[in-house]
Amino acid sequence: MTQRSREETIADLFPVVAHPTRRSVLRTLRRTDHPTVETLARDLTERRAGEVDEDLSVALHHQHLPYLADVGVIDYDPDAGTIASTDATDAAYDLLDAVSN
Repeated sequence: MTQRSREETIADLFPVVAHPTRRSVLRTLRRTDHPTVETLARDLTERRAGEVDEDLSVALHHQHLPYLADVGVIDYDPDAGTIASTDATDAAYDLLDAVSN
């Protein structure tokens, strides 16, 4: 990736890391190979110290995961409920690390 395209990619990723739920999704994806929507919702809920929140599952399925897939950060199969990393996932991790420090 050229320097210019990397800078453009990072600029495109700012909205990804702007939302706390999407930041949590990225952190979980970094730790977990190919999570499902169910395991992702469970993990995010446990981090919030509560029972699995059905509203969170719905928001992941209909809002956050499709958005992350649209910008190319993940591959998301809504029918199977599976999530996988893409080439852009590492750039999102880099930006997440930068804004977290």
